[in-house]
Amino acid sequence: MNRMIIFLVIALATGTAHANGLPFFPNTNVPDYTAKLAVRDTLDGTDYWRVVQHHNGWTHVEETQGDETYIWYGHFFQNILLSTVKKDGEEIKRFSIRQVEPSYDYLGIKQVKEMNEVETVGGEECRWLQIVRHDPPSPIWMTCLTSDGIEVATKVLFSKGKLMSEARLTEIKRGPVPEAEVLPPRQLFDASTWLKPLRTYPDHPPSAVDFEAKLVTRASDNSSIDKSSEVRLLRHYPW
Repeated sequence: MNRMIIFLVIALATGTAHANGLPFFPNTNVPDYTAKLAVRDTLDGTDYWRVVQHHNGWTHVEETQGDETYIWYGHFFQNILLSTVKKDGEEIKRFSIRQVEPSYDYLGIKQVKEMNEVETVGGEECRWLQIVRHDPPSPIWMTCLTSDGIEVATKVLFSKGKLMSEARLTEIKRGPVPEAEVLPPRQLFDASTWLKPLRTYPDHPPSAVDFEAKLVTRASDNSSIDKSSEVRLLRHYPW
């Protein structure tokens, strides 16, 4: 089966687990649980499911949209987020790891506001909180937590209050979750996972010589402004 180009990105740069895929946690005492939430996205009119598993600080989340499954593994309080996407339930399309201090990230949590609003979602009573990630005007993030800290509903609103997306609990099971269910699978760190699609390369052609090159660019003709950049490029076929 032909695969799309697969790439591995390890970027200790922008990004945070708090805003991408993982639920919000108020403290480190949230129990093990498995939950299923119905998600509605008003931007493109899609409805899909989110399945969340949590154990000892680590969380595994999956969302299936059409023939693609978006998967996140992360630790909320360590600001670690690993994400991957599968196509047709089996083909891994990409894989990334991010870690950043929330205060340095656009989507990092700046403040949590009590909304004084209680609701029952999926049979669970929860209290709404507003998650402040950026100065207005910006989207408004909201989460509804049970008394033991489980996120059972979320909302994202446009800055003027119109609904952008929401998720609501349909099923929940509190109880032990195996560690293997919430930690990233070893397959993602196995080189053969990423090299396999490249094994159709032809034999080393004579024109594909090894080389090392240095590319220098300068963004300004004014020598007093140093906006130059340099790229070191090396090749050893097929890499």
